[in-house]
Amino acid sequence: MRTTIPNLALSTDIIAGFCGETEEDHEETVSLMKHVGYEQAFMFAYSQREKTHAHRTYKDDVPEEMKQRRLREIVDTFHDTLREKSTNEIGSIHLVLVDGLSRKSGEELVGRNDNNRKIVFPRVPLQNYTAQTLSSLNLSASSLSDDLPSSLPSHDSRIPQICDYVAVLVRGS
Repeated sequence: MRTTIPNLALSTDIIAGFCGETEEDHEETVSLMKHVGYEQAFMFAYSQREKTHAHRTYKDDVPEEMKQRRLREIVDTFHDTLREKSTNEIGSIHLVLVDGLSRKSGEELVGRNDNNRKIVFPRVPLQNYTAQTLSSLNLSASSLSDDLPSSLPSHDSRIPQICDYVAVLVRGS
């Protein structure tokens, strides 16, 4: 899929310790997570809910300690994958939709890129990123995003606002 759609972002829901899950099943789940490299994951330990098919049909036979250990391994694998992806993004430019101020500092803004990844960046005035500017950085509009306009907002000493799109150079993870 990523050959056809290079910037494809995939998300998943994972339940650790579902009825009858073996250690081999769990290891296959972790292996799949490493192979796919999900951008987003909702991860939980299984717990029976009354009035569900699983409650009526299956026996909850995976001990709670084992569910929690497996969940920790799943969460750790997900975070390891994200750290690696973030490190690989250093030096790239993303088109980011500004969401607002960062929770950590009024000197930073936060937004989301095309893959819904949170990007935190300095709260500085906009600059002109025309095709000529990108060319001088050895970049092309297509390396940023297929949806990137030929010219982003021109330099007017205006700080980006909520709902602005800005080009952000990733300098760290």
